[in-house]
Amino acid sequence: MSDSELRKFNELLRANKNDKEFAEKFTTGMGGRGTLEFWEGMDLHGDPAPEGARKELLEQTRSQLGGTLATATESDSRAMREWKEDVIAAGPYPLDHDLNKPRGFQVMSDLMNSGRYDSAFLKDYGNALIDYEKDATKNGNSLSEEYLGKTIPGSGLDGGDIDLTNDWGTDPMTGYMNALGHNHQASTEFFSDKGNFDYVVGGDGVKGARDWPEDAHPQYENGTSRGYNALGHALESATTGSDYGAAKPELHRGEEERAVMQRVMERYGDPELELMDKQTGISDSMGRIGAAYIDDLNYGISGLDASDQRQRGMEELFGVKDENRIEPVTAKQFVRELGNDETSHGIMSQAQQAFTTSRIHAHEGTSEAYRAAEWGMTMHGALDEARAEQIGRDYRESDEDYNHELAKSAAWKQAGVSITVGGATTGVEAAATILAPQAAPIILPIAEAAGSAVETGLGNEIADSLKENERDSTGKAINSIDEFDYESKKQARTGIDNYMDSQGVVGASRDTRNTALDAAYARGSRIADTDNSR
Repeated sequence: MSDSELRKFNELLRANKNDKEFAEKFTTGMGGRGTLEFWEGMDLHGDPAPEGARKELLEQTRSQLGGTLATATESDSRAMREWKEDVIAAGPYPLDHDLNKPRGFQVMSDLMNSGRYDSAFLKDYGNALIDYEKDATKNGNSLSEEYLGKTIPGSGLDGGDIDLTNDWGTDPMTGYMNALGHNHQASTEFFSDKGNFDYVVGGDGVKGARDWPEDAHPQYENGTSRGYNALGHALESATTGSDYGAAKPELHRGEEERAVMQRVMERYGDPELELMDKQTGISDSMGRIGAAYIDDLNYGISGLDASDQRQRGMEELFGVKDENRIEPVTAKQFVRELGNDETSHGIMSQAQQAFTTSRIHAHEGTSEAYRAAEWGMTMHGALDEARAEQIGRDYRESDEDYNHELAKSAAWKQAGVSITVGGATTGVEAAATILAPQAAPIILPIAEAAGSAVETGLGNEIADSLKENERDSTGKAINSIDEFDYESKKQARTGIDNYMDSQGVVGASRDTRNTALDAAYARGSRIADTDNSR
């Protein structure tokens, strides 16, 4: 197709991809195998790879074609059932029986990065893909060999050219995970199966776990893995009950979503596995998952303090139900792992800031407003302690980088965000969306607030007082950590400071409140502390 023809084709799909009748006729007219051959023949991943305007046109085609096919899968007509069966049947095999051609799963998964595919089709496709991978690796072959090409003994054919001439070697699980991310029902169902969860999430010692292949064609420029990034999107969708990338995300946390969340916390919170470190590109999703359960995590962490007085009225304080309480140690370990990573620490800091501010205003005019602020400071203390220790491990040999990372992490709390309070979701919850500088918005449970009260105190600028001369490499890191604590506390308490200003709290009363807030932050630091000497 010429560029002019391709533009017309793209416009045709763009205008009609959501029309179910058009999508079905178009898709069944191509046929299952014909669809795969058509997209592979468009040569987006050819050698030499298209550049400039042609590449942009083909990328538009991939998006529009994927969306059209997704709409078509909603049909259960005989013709569409045949199309689905043909696509899945072609999955394990190279097109045209040529070992230098991509496998059907690789081509179809490339098209599954866009659109919302039917849940039943995603289930059948995923089962077939996993069955194929397990069969392909049962004799010791790796998925990298299977997808990036391998020499077939005695055949005279060298499949190794696949990863040298094009990027069809991309792991098909990547596109499939993105497809699950765009359909939260399908994603929740997929990860509700423990076998599926263990297979794709993995972890050292997890029996039958997938050995994710080298996903280097292409990698993102920042070095993160496309595969783990997509896995994160799918897990977000499964735990939040909201399609990843939805124009108006909503928070739905039913029994099944919470069960998947429990698995996520136990697996990614396990300090021995260090999954967030190993799965490069997943930390932003883990941060957003934590934000979606920020109320339950606060409630769980509070269980580490067994005193009767401090446990009174926690459900009302946090706006939670006791049956949803996360086991305190599980909450603590997950929060600590989130705090370790720069990106997830930043997202959780923003979420905690928003959640605490909303709870302050939910209890406006009562002593519970201050109690909510203290518990918020406790969570900030736990997150910040974990981050400070990780920075100490990562940058102890570089004074300039060390101070720079501390400054960045302290600054996350101000973030310049705005919060929009959304509609009700599951009974007592309301969804809030934080418009933040991440790839996707943060959705979290938040108290309804009148007017713009919930936005109070968010958006102030931080003064970076962490100078490189405040630390040298002779073991005096604690001095800079103290400065980090000071800046972090100042940002974490912005909401309650503005509230006290509005209430006219000054003098000795304010000093008493400030002392209690500092003590709460210190309690949180002790919760997460494992290596304060750094």
